[in-house]
Amino acid sequence: MSAQNIEAIYYTYDNAGNRIGRTIVEEITNRAPRNNAPANDSDEDEDTPDDVIADSDTPTPAAQKDYEAKIYPNPTADVLHVKVSESSSLRYVLHGSTGTELLSGTFTSETTLQISAYARGIYYLSIYNDAKPSTERRVWKVVKQ
Repeated sequence: MSAQNIEAIYYTYDNAGNRIGRTIVEEITNRAPRNNAPANDSDEDEDTPDDVIADSDTPTPAAQKDYEAKIYPNPTADVLHVKVSESSSLRYVLHGSTGTELLSGTFTSETTLQISAYARGIYYLSIYNDAKPSTERRVWKVVKQ
């Protein structure tokens, strides 16, 4: 994701004023041609975005969330429970604060992530919806005590 492809950034806040979500809408510029048409014979305007990528738990018109996720307890010391309403096409990745991938997998209706071996700090849990035609990712901040 480069800064020149970002169209908009949306933030959500809880009642205490803490930022709890971020949505990044990005233009896709290197998309494969549709309907097996050659890339140079397309009738579409090249400046019009074909698709967007959403990064958040905040729905935008381009990326409406179609599942509910509950992540608890947060903060936690050892176990993080993730409960999703629809798990067939969802997968998760837990990243450290430096971006290192620590855990990944697919969901059952309720998934338990064991994070007791990791140091105290901030971690990011990304949930990807592979059933969407565009790539959709929602990200939560997780505090490890």
